[in-house]
Amino acid sequence: MKPIHAVHAWAALALIAACHLDQLVNGPGGSGGGGGGSPPPPTSGNLKVTTSTTGSNLDPDGYTVTVDGTHGQSIATNNSTGVTFTGLGAGSHDVVLSGVAANCTVSGGATQTATVTASQTATLPFSVSCSATTGDLTVTTSTTGSDLDPDGYTVTIDGTNSQPIGSNNSTGVTFTG
Repeated sequence: MKPIHAVHAWAALALIAACHLDQLVNGPGGSGGGGGGSPPPPTSGNLKVTTSTTGSNLDPDGYTVTVDGTHGQSIATNNSTGVTFTGLGAGSHDVVLSGVAANCTVSGGATQTATVTASQTATLPFSVSCSATTGDLTVTTSTTGSDLDPDGYTVTIDGTNSQPIGSNNSTGVTFTG
């Protein structure tokens, strides 16, 4: 057996170290790719929610938008720029618009589904319509038959507001409010 010279031993160790360094930097299989391949594709995206509210007696304090029951943000009744939820997983998400006044309805329902695509921003518009909470009521009378009541009637609204009305009053009496 021949002795190994120190120069040959150092050369062998340098070669082994270089191979290990190449695998650490470039991954198995050699150069080009850092870790053996491309980085994984993104798996999340964003969701922008907007609101448009029309009608009378709009909700004065706005709404709350919740995604999948956990992410909640306040949003104004008319917010065309919207609020954005970031980092949502790609796929379908349940979106709820809550805090809607009793005189308002949400087109398509207060719970809707949004589909988020990886690396994209999906937009979900909520359309809300509100109706007046007060108004005027006009009551008319038309009485037929014999032996009509000469004093007419009394009309009562909500058990508290009363007005007299004739037995044949085509112009009626009006309750405001």
